[in-house]
Amino acid sequence: VYNEEKFLAESIASVFAQTCDEYEAVLVDDGSTDKSGAICDQYGAMYPGKVTVKHQRHQGGLIAMRTALAAANGEFIVWLDADDLLAPDTLETIKRTIQNHDCDMVIYNLTRISLAASQKVYRLPFCNETVFVGDDKMKLYRILLCENTLNSMCMKAHRRSDSDVNVDYTIYKHV
Repeated sequence: VYNEEKFLAESIASVFAQTCDEYEAVLVDDGSTDKSGAICDQYGAMYPGKVTVKHQRHQGGLIAMRTALAAANGEFIVWLDADDLLAPDTLETIKRTIQNHDCDMVIYNLTRISLAASQKVYRLPFCNETVFVGDDKMKLYRILLCENTLNSMCMKAHRRSDSDVNVDYTIYKHV
């Protein structure tokens, strides 16, 4: 969460409107200068045990995601930016897909809220329930690496591993 007070409550409400209630929400306020941090705190107070709120100085999306990952307890991680919405059955569909296919990642459609008062829906470039195994994974890798359609973490659920939290990282500032 970074300076998204206009969209944040609607985004969080889309999580609480899920048909599957087996989740925890981790809200990371990445040094917002608007009311975003206070909105996060309100949800943390309303849903103790369900919502964890972390505040940090502004460090950017990567560090905020690492903070969220370190605070999360679930086996699967679903990413959502403060200007994104989840359809009411998203978590249920992700859970069913994981159970049916024993997969490590689920990629799904996403709706992004826009300042132009319209919403943009990002649709997948393959059919529902497409499973990529063996050599078929190369098709997915090509899409992930060569196209600009699936590069957001906010349309993916992935299996958590211990290495997600324990990997050292360095940020280089180009001068």
